[in-house]
Amino acid sequence: MCRSLAPELESWESNPMACRRIFEGRLAILVVIVAVLAFARVTHQTAAAAGSPARETIVYVTKTGTKYHVDGCQYLRQSKIPMPLSQAARMYGPCSRCRPPVLGPLFAVNAD
Repeated sequence: MCRSLAPELESWESNPMACRRIFEGRLAILVVIVAVLAFARVTHQTAAAAGSPARETIVYVTKTGTKYHVDGCQYLRQSKIPMPLSQAARMYGPCSRCRPPVLGPLFAVNAD
């Protein structure tokens, strides 16, 4: 076995400690590689379990307004510009008429 690990050693019988050190060193490298691959697989599975990135909620703003709205709001008659909720919430307030979702600390919730 030592000959396959280190062909420069004539036989493991002549130098068993050198053969053991070579074997342990290569085993340690193999263990690290397996650990990295296992971590990558777990990370990939966790990302897959979380699903693909959730589609961002789309709300609408008008050219001149200061509020964002859901599709179908009566205030969208003049203009209707789609925008991700995360962006709209930073620049506009929610409409009190159509009550679009608002951003909470961690996720979007409906305004009540």
